[in-house]
Amino acid sequence: MKFGQTLDRLMVNEWREQYVNYELLKQMIQNGVDEAPDFEDYPLVLLNEYFDEVKHEFFTACAQEMVKVQLFFEEKLAAAQRKQTSFKATLADLREAGGGRQFHLRDPQQQPQATRRLRSAYSEFYLMLILLQNYRTLNQTAFRKICKKYDKNFRSTEGQLWYKTVVETSPFVNKTDLNNLIEEVENLYIEYLAHGDRAKAMTKLRVPPLGEPPNPLRVFFAGLFLGLFFVAAIMTGISYIFLDLDATFRELFVHLYRGPFILIWYTFLVATNLFIWQNVGINYVLIFELNPRKHLRPTDVLLIASLLAYGWILCALAFLHREIFEVEKPFYFPLIPLGIVIAAVLNPIRILEYNARMWLVSLLGRIVAAPFSYVTFAAFWLSEQITSLTICLVDHYMLCRFCLRYYANLGNPFDFEPDYVVFLLRILPAWFRLCQCSRRFQESASKSIWYGLNALKYSLTIVMVVFSFIQMETNGQYQSMFDSPWTYSYILSALLWTVYHSFWDLRNDFGLFAAEHKFLREKLIYRKSFYYFIIIADVLLRCFWMLEIFLVSQDHATPYNCKTFGALCDITLRFLWNLFRLENEHLYNCGNFRATRDINLWISEEDMNPQHKKIYF
Repeated sequence: MKFGQTLDRLMVNEWREQYVNYELLKQMIQNGVDEAPDFEDYPLVLLNEYFDEVKHEFFTACAQEMVKVQLFFEEKLAAAQRKQTSFKATLADLREAGGGRQFHLRDPQQQPQATRRLRSAYSEFYLMLILLQNYRTLNQTAFRKICKKYDKNFRSTEGQLWYKTVVETSPFVNKTDLNNLIEEVENLYIEYLAHGDRAKAMTKLRVPPLGEPPNPLRVFFAGLFLGLFFVAAIMTGISYIFLDLDATFRELFVHLYRGPFILIWYTFLVATNLFIWQNVGINYVLIFELNPRKHLRPTDVLLIASLLAYGWILCALAFLHREIFEVEKPFYFPLIPLGIVIAAVLNPIRILEYNARMWLVSLLGRIVAAPFSYVTFAAFWLSEQITSLTICLVDHYMLCRFCLRYYANLGNPFDFEPDYVVFLLRILPAWFRLCQCSRRFQESASKSIWYGLNALKYSLTIVMVVFSFIQMETNGQYQSMFDSPWTYSYILSALLWTVYHSFWDLRNDFGLFAAEHKFLREKLIYRKSFYYFIIIADVLLRCFWMLEIFLVSQDHATPYNCKTFGALCDITLRFLWNLFRLENEHLYNCGNFRATRDINLWISEEDMNPQHKKIYF
């Protein structure tokens, strides 16, 4: 891989504009070579003047880049030194609160809140120092590479001389303050926050190296299970088409396996989101406030999706070939993948991506307690995902309802008509988002009207679901769908929902429609054509309900099949929404040269007073 691509892949995206503009310097060298006059047609004096001018322009640009890098490095280093001073003052306060004795936490449950904050803050601070160290290394390498390229193209030693006299002698390279600061942070963390255990401290502080490749074993198994899934999927399709199955069994198969299929397809799309975010430099780790040392990477999510898909398709294949396995009533087969997923997520043992599972469970708890819990970006994002998985939730409920009815002999288990629980499940995701908007408005100091307008968006969703449910319940009372007044109420509410949601997506969530940039905005990460595509795709995918009404009213498709395609449109739209919403968050809300989180170190008197809380030193 060429160094320009390596630099682009390894740089901290929040600091992107502060790195050496390697591509500009490279282009200057290329232009100097391409525009060089012919040796045979020009006298030597003019040739020397041309190359002297090229040299002057190139090294002037190098000097400007060096000043930019040096100033940014010194600014970040000074800020780090000030922060380290505040950390040392906090440690001194804690020691004073403990009578000057050594820090020694015997029982983590009795650990003061201030210490927990300090441990988290030091971890983030150490990460920032390592990123700054990598920033220095990458820029130094960039100057060395570009000077070497200059010498190679112009057959000179000026580049090597400039590098030795300017770069290698600059404080940017020779200053040892950063290394000393890193060493001091390590020693303080080991002594005060890790019981003197260096191995334990460095495990907590360890930062993945630049360009760390994905785990090859996980990549292998992800590919293996994905390949097995495709083979089993082909066998399942052939079996469904050619096996002698009655119509009721075929319909039952589709009803029981649609929900898990939608969830698995969504998981694959999330893995794709992660791959794209990683490749374009969107810092989703910072945005979601994940642990940068231990979090799920794209290949990890792909492996999870492949495992889910393979397990699901095996259960589907066993369901169709129940006679081979001598199973008379295989209706519990679809519950097996669901039970495994729930057991794996709620498993309290620290295995199977424990941190990621607990992160997911805690976010789900925040969503359920939306009116009473602080709303983080991750909780808001996950809640938005759930709004696109409504059909998936309904299908899993219908699956559980069917099995309960069948094996407990309660009513007609083959009745898949929606009930009032389905109505509640369709409303709940929008209700959670409405509560989150209300909570954000309550916590906001400005009391911005935009929180209310956002809440109105989800209120329209609830109204549309209400009219849709009433229309379906009363449809049998009329000869035609369009004889029902509730149909027109549903169409009107759906039209308002489409216009409002599309406008909100494009204007607020994606940050588009800046007139001076032809409907786009100043900063773009993807190609321009992709933004125009999303403008059209967002509106069209949200208008699928219009096609659904046409197909159902003309008897071209059943409502169930239309809901299936509608669910696939929803999660496809959510996949695109994720790409642009995270990009907008990264550029305008999460940037400002902030590559790590700031942890609040405010300490209350209760935290500091040993009479209120025991502190072991």
